Amino acid sequence: GLLPAKHGIVANRFIDPTRNEAFYSKDPKCAADGTWLSQGEPFWIKVERDGGRSAVVQWIGSQATIHGYKPSFAVPYRRDATPSDVADRVIEFLNKTVERPDFIAAYMSQVDRESHR
Repeated sequence: GLLPAKHGIVANRFIDPTRNEAFYSKDPKCAADGTWLSQGEPFWIKVERDGGRSAVVQWIGSQATIHGYKPSFAVPYRRDATPSDVADRVIEFLNKTVERPDFIAAYMSQVDRESHR
């Protein structure tokens, strides 16, 4: 939810000068700590804040509480997850008849890597 000039993230890392600490997205401790993301508002938090349900698959930081909210459903990041694993989880959420999410976000590391390459 922040512009690059505001969030300062480079190569999935940034330094918080107030804390004098570095955030690295692949560090599970950082990813679970919502205070790192407290200046912004991920899309799934906006959905939850507005009374909807969100599902987040493989997105680093999705298990963190941010501004007092978490997604309704969060599938934690797994380095070994395949695109098929991610797609299968998204389809599971789409097929829900009860508590179906209003918003689904999914991260595929293979797509991200190729886009950077």
